[in-house]
Amino acid sequence: MLGKGGFGKVQVVQSRLNGDYYALKSINKAWLVQSASNVQSVWLERHIMIQLRSPFLVPVYYAFQDAYYIYLVMHFMPGQTLVPLAQCKKSSSAPLDTTGGRGTSIAAVPTCIRPH
Repeated sequence: MLGKGGFGKVQVVQSRLNGDYYALKSINKAWLVQSASNVQSVWLERHIMIQLRSPFLVPVYYAFQDAYYIYLVMHFMPGQTLVPLAQCKKSSSAPLDTTGGRGTSIAAVPTCIRPH
């Protein structure tokens, strides 16, 4: 498993067709339907990541579901995480918006990078 977050867990999978690696995000439907904001957040994330192409967003190639989970097949970027920066920000004295996801991590960058 690569990670676990507010929306679900992410693991590395390998394509049987071409051998390429992908990140597979699994979102539990039981958690999802607990509130309308959960549904809205996941739908918005899926829409943005499928529609937009940006060097700052991980692309989603496929989205599918079964009876229990919604799955997002995303580009696998080994070692490309901003979690340590967010953790650095959490340990600093400045307040941290924990609802921001990737934006929170990006906002943490200036306070955690030290000049050489």
